[in-house]
Amino acid sequence: MDIAKGIGMLLVIAGHTFTSNNLIEHIIYNIHMPLFFILAGCFIKRKKPMKKFIGDKFCRLIIPYIVTCLALIMFKVLKLLITNKNNEIIQSIKELILSTIYGSGLLTSPTLHIRLIGAIWFLLAMFWGLVIYNYIFDKKYKTIYAIAIFLSGYMISKVIWLPLSILPGMMSVLFIHIGNILKESIITSKPYKIQKAILIGIVFILGTYLTFSEPHMDMSSCYYSDLIINTFTSVSGTYMVVYISQIIEKFRYLSKLLSIYGVNSLLVLCVHNVEGLSFDIGHIFSTQSGIEILCIRIAITVIFVIIVTVFKKKKEIK
Repeated sequence: MDIAKGIGMLLVIAGHTFTSNNLIEHIIYNIHMPLFFILAGCFIKRKKPMKKFIGDKFCRLIIPYIVTCLALIMFKVLKLLITNKNNEIIQSIKELILSTIYGSGLLTSPTLHIRLIGAIWFLLAMFWGLVIYNYIFDKKYKTIYAIAIFLSGYMISKVIWLPLSILPGMMSVLFIHIGNILKESIITSKPYKIQKAILIGIVFILGTYLTFSEPHMDMSSCYYSDLIINTFTSVSGTYMVVYISQIIEKFRYLSKLLSIYGVNSLLVLCVHNVEGLSFDIGHIFSTQSGIEILCIRIAITVIFVIIVTVFKKKKEIK
């Protein structure tokens, strides 16, 4: 599962790099965000006391969100100071605070001067999704609840956008539930059951083909070209990543690297978000090559993962 998360984070970074290739975007967006919600559902075993659960998830997801937003503000202020635009500092801070509250990964509000907050919308959505799912976990008809919450989030998003990525969080409940009911199948999936692998691959390819003429699915803005097809495609895509992860597990060093990357997926997401919104990698490194920019972005996150891993080991030794 850690390898699968590592692959998922690589897909997230690739999705933010290859923004002009429609096929690559369709493939990536059908997999990367749903995968994390589905995998989260795989490890939910029972309902937990709500007060403690909210506190745990707040520390795990919301605090990193706030810290990342503060980092965005800091780098923005430094950039304005370096470029002698001191008069824009107060306005920029106000705009970034509004962006933090708005919490949207894609949608913006030009009239209110609210910008997108980037990939960390996921942290807010995961928080709401897990809290809501914990609440309905012991309900008799929780599948109906999950579908109803999913559809409610979708319909409300067509009328008004709620702050703090509440609506993507509502829609994530269905993916969390799918992960929970399929957890035995996902976790114990065997990569060498060729018939099942082929069937899942066909479902993914067919789903991608049927929705290819429309804009790609985007959980951050609650956009689905077809709710049913997109859902099936995302589930099949998750199975594909798990299969690939199990095969990679046979290769000692590659599996170890991806596993460490996956374990630190939250750190990777936050670092990538700051890099993506605060720095123009193409300009800094004088390149327009998507592959080169992708490699640089991955290298930046890897450096932070190494630093944190070494720090953790030194702390354990002490």
